[in-house]
Amino acid sequence: CLYERERLQNMYLAILDKLVSYSEVQGAYEAGLGYGSRILSYDGARERTHRRLMRLYYLAGDRTAALRQYDSCVEALRRELA
Repeated sequence: CLYERERLQNMYLAILDKLVSYSEVQGAYEAGLGYGSRILSYDGARERTHRRLMRLYYLAGDRTAALRQYDSCVEALRRELA
């Protein structure tokens, strides 16, 4: 049962990851940010997702949010590696 739950969660995260990519290509940055945030709610130390969110914020014209996302990434990785 635990294995099945983990398998389904990994599948869910992979789908969300694809949706982040699709949203970026389509210029739907807000949607991509939402999908990426969902990924981080499951795995806050996923550096690749943090980088993608920084890029989406930048493309959406919100440089301040991109920098905040960077700070969030640094803190999440610091907690994970401590």
